[in-house]
Formats: sequence, C-alpha cells, structure tokens
Amino acid sequence: MLSLEKSSRSTAVILGAIRELVDDTTYAAFDATVSATVGGKLKIDAEPIHVLLINSRPNYALIDVMWEDAGYKNYQDMGLFGRMSTQWQTAEKIAPRTIRVAGDTYHVDIVY
Repeated sequence: MLSLEKSSRSTAVILGAIRELVDDTTYAAFDATVSATVGGKLKIDAEPIHVLLINSRPNYALIDVMWEDAGYKNYQDMGLFGRMSTQWQTAEKIAPRTIRVAGDTYHVDIVY
C-alpha cells in the first residue's frame, strides 16, 4: 500500500484527468492509446484500449483498463492488472494528456 502522501498525489492526477475529459470528478470512460512495460520490456505499444477512471471516494481513484476487450485475454500472464488503484499504484502526469500508472514491476501509459 502506498503512503498517504503518494496515494493523495496519485489520486489528484487521476481526478485531474477526469476533470479534463468530462468536466466532472466522478468518472470518465474513453478510448485511449495505451502502452505497457513489464520488467523493463515493452509488452503493448500504443494500442487503442478502452479505459475507465473512477473517483472512489473518499480517498483514492480506480483505473480500469479493458485489456480483454482489446484482445489481450492473457494480460494477467503478461504481468498486467485490469484494475489498478491509487491505494497501491502511483499515477503521474508525464506529458499533456498522458498519465503513467506504475506498480513495482510495470507501468502503463495512458494517452487520453
């Protein structure tokens, strides 16, 4: 579990993206360009994948990446997760309209 400070910063990044997308802070569902790196190796490179960002009040946000809908039925075997949370993963804005969600061994870049 992340420290409260890291979790709060990460949650703010996700809420900022939701606000940019839908001018609200509840949730945003959208088609994104997604790349995933696991163990330092690029596994998915700029694929169109549906993403859902959710404000899970009061203290964190959820990031759902619909890997299976994009044809990645084996995403778990690839070291990826369908649901990520700012309780456990960090989120940072790495470029305009781009967030990086990272765990210990992987990161997922979402361009929205």
